[in-house]
Amino acid sequence: MLASQLGQDDKFGLPKEHRTFFNKLDAWRNYLLHSDEKSRESLRRALEGQGHTDQVSEINLLDSAYAVSTMDKTEAACRWAEALTGIPASFLLGAWVATDEG
Repeated sequence: MLASQLGQDDKFGLPKEHRTFFNKLDAWRNYLLHSDEKSRESLRRALEGQGHTDQVSEINLLDSAYAVSTMDKTEAACRWAEALTGIPASFLLGAWVATDEG
């Protein structure tokens, strides 16, 4: 169902903080999936934009603190979208919880 069908505004842009986060997440996805020079360069630019310039390897950033931060930012973006559109965010309904975590 679309936001407009619920009587909500469907003309809005993603706030910069969420756009920056999703661009960085996309760069990680491409790097991990493709692992080619173009995706590595894209990830390096995204990380430098976040102030991560002292890393010997991008993989050094993949730790539990980064995982928690990623999930927190994803939840914040889902809550933002839910509040704006009135459409329940699947993230908040346990859609991202593995069956053995429930």
